[in-house]
Amino acid sequence: MVPQTAEEVFMHEPALEVENEIGFDFTAVPFFTSPLMEVCKNMQEIKLKETIHLPAFVCSGKIATDLPQLGLKEILFYHRHYSKSIDELTALENRTVHQNCSEWRVERKLRLTASDVKKIVCRVANFEALSAQILKKKDEVLTNIPAVRYGLENEDYVRHTVQQRNPHYVVRKTGLVVHPIEQYIAASPDGLIRSGEDYMIMEIKCLYNPEAP
Repeated sequence: MVPQTAEEVFMHEPALEVENEIGFDFTAVPFFTSPLMEVCKNMQEIKLKETIHLPAFVCSGKIATDLPQLGLKEILFYHRHYSKSIDELTALENRTVHQNCSEWRVERKLRLTASDVKKIVCRVANFEALSAQILKKKDEVLTNIPAVRYGLENEDYVRHTVQQRNPHYVVRKTGLVVHPIEQYIAASPDGLIRSGEDYMIMEIKCLYNPEAP
């Protein structure tokens, strides 16, 4: 039996009439795509061009995203928070350079951090426990942890020292950096270093001695 595409299967099916419970004429709304969808489309084209050519039968199949079924509430939430343009994401990073400000806390809480993603990728079982652990950490106030507070108090000194010892570097603080495509993922690097055409992320670790005066 020759496989059929979705268009061939449903070509002659009559359109379903769905009862509109909220009285809104959806047919009057012009078709549009969000910036997120446009970026995803372009990225998919790049991936197809850069990868090895697949057999014709496989290439003729439709690309499906591995996303769960979402209700209207979840869809609206997703597009409200995870469909921002590059300019909006850049502005967000600039506004949250002073990490731990209110906007940084709110936007970070809406996303998986780079540390969360590492735990998910490395996990092999019991994902329910991991998700509960990640959600629990969302409500933690990091500055209440003495070691974290000590690190925050000394980060500027470390960045300044790195800049002094490496005059050819340009060192700056960073805010909340959101993944341009998977916008539910974000990171807060301790700094960004530019050296000519090269860029490096700075990760600062301050040794903390709880018994020190």
